[in-house]
Amino acid sequence: MFAFSIYILLSAENKLKTISGAYMSIAAVFIGFIGVFHGGTSSHSFVSVYFFIQFFIGILVYALGSENKVEKYASLTLFALGLAGALIR
Repeated sequence: MFAFSIYILLSAENKLKTISGAYMSIAAVFIGFIGVFHGGTSSHSFVSVYFFIQFFIGILVYALGSENKVEKYASLTLFALGLAGALIR
């Protein structure tokens, strides 16, 4: 995931895509912490929630910065699915 975020940063065409890559690189660090802290602890819960928030904000910002319609709609669809998944129990 960190390699993917670096790719986004290097191939960014505008500031929004650069910001998106930054959000995703921070999310990559937090997904690493998910493996460090075992499940059921408050630290694990914090880094899991923070990972999902960071990653989905990164997807939304990427969609806003995309000029390609396929990338834009695919990213918005992923964001909407993530948001729906968070709201459904």
